[in-house]
Amino acid sequence: EGRTNARALLAEALFPILRQNKAASFDDAIGAVNGYGDASFGSVWTALSKQKIYFKSSQTPLIYDPMSVIAFGYASCTGVSVMLVDALRA
Repeated sequence: EGRTNARALLAEALFPILRQNKAASFDDAIGAVNGYGDASFGSVWTALSKQKIYFKSSQTPLIYDPMSVIAFGYASCTGVSVMLVDALRA
């Protein structure tokens, strides 16, 4: 993945979502970050961009690191996967 450190940005954006969803376990956190919790609290796909981040095919290798996904607002399966994993790591 690209040499950017998005971890602090992801943590700052996602901590309120985890708190509002009352994520008490890792499974709760996965659901909340991915948007399976209370939708009104947001998710990694809505918390970091003016519009919802979405899947768009054939974007790798241009768009696959979290900062590029946030900047462009979309990514292919590689970028979406890396974004979700980095969000969970944050």
